[in-house]
Amino acid sequence: MFKKVVSLISVFMLMYNVSAFGAAAVTIPALPHSSEDYTFRIKGSNQEFVLLDDNGTKESRFFIMAKGYYGKYQFHTGGKYKFDPENPQSIAYFLNNDFLKFGNYSTFTRKYYKLPQAVIDHIDTEHIWECEAGVPGSDADPAYKIKCGVAALSQSELVKYVDKIGWDDGYVSIENDSTVVPWALRTVHNHGEIMVVRPALNMTKVSGYGKPTNGIGLRPVFWVDSDFFGDVELDLDTMGKGVAEVFKKYYTIDEFHDMYSLQECYDYLGYK
Repeated sequence: MFKKVVSLISVFMLMYNVSAFGAAAVTIPALPHSSEDYTFRIKGSNQEFVLLDDNGTKESRFFIMAKGYYGKYQFHTGGKYKFDPENPQSIAYFLNNDFLKFGNYSTFTRKYYKLPQAVIDHIDTEHIWECEAGVPGSDADPAYKIKCGVAALSQSELVKYVDKIGWDDGYVSIENDSTVVPWALRTVHNHGEIMVVRPALNMTKVSGYGKPTNGIGLRPVFWVDSDFFGDVELDLDTMGKGVAEVFKKYYTIDEFHDMYSLQECYDYLGYK
């Protein structure tokens, strides 16, 4: 009950600050690791995802967040504040171009981190995102909208889905990487810093992290179409019960004959 009250207060404060002054950072109750009830893994892959919402349109039915380490990238190489998929200097442009084609290379782990192609094929690249106002008088003021497939969370989305999202999920706890930083939001702080998510005494704290040219952790989010769970095979052993609920809600058992056995449909997906 206490968590819900604090969350509601935080939402109110967030809405007030965004509308009047631009985005001011919030501190809210949260989990160190994303809720297992809403976590799923693509079959044959070690990459996990978190189902945040299923209440979209046919083209943007399911709201999904990547779970795990995806390396770092500069928020804006030109020192601007707008999360702009049309500007090659913006992290938004990178997420919707080279990141989708090649992934993001980490100089620490010496690996590329890329979304599975089965996921990319279902991302709604025409989705309209609401972006909160940032630094007054900057290119991110006032609030604005963008159209793209992959984004970073906004602060208001973080507050809305706080019961599902973990602040760590492989970023804070990745071993031996002294250069790892918290992951970034697309919202920019009203006093001129990029905003990141970090732990603070069992809470999730959103705080400033310096100039837009600083490197920050990537945490991709995206909306996929209504065919996603009908086309992409999941590892049912690791699928959360909250994810299983969408199967009966949007699909018939006949749609999974080529993907799962009848026994799996009964035991994991809840069909009768």
